[in-house]
Amino acid sequence: MALRKKHSRTISVAGVAYQWCIGKRAHLVGLGDGDRVVVQAEGSAGAKLIVHLHPFWCDEPSLTPRHVADFIQNALDSGWRPPQPGPPFEVSDAMPDKGN
Repeated sequence: MALRKKHSRTISVAGVAYQWCIGKRAHLVGLGDGDRVVVQAEGSAGAKLIVHLHPFWCDEPSLTPRHVADFIQNALDSGWRPPQPGPPFEVSDAMPDKGN
């Protein structure tokens, strides 16, 4: 099932559009509660990326689209293939890049 546009935002990474949502909105797309970012290629029913956030984010509310773009690029580099159906590609303890 694709992420609903109503409860997600759009971001482009390397010319590909993705839908993403964070935290409490994750339950609206059927993924339960928790501190996470959920990403899926726009218009795709392929594998979702689920980024389980490091506790750092509980005290730092400034998660930006730039951070989400970094999470997406890191997942792509680690083998996430968004158009291919399959189980979610999960990444744990994601921390921000100190250069951002």
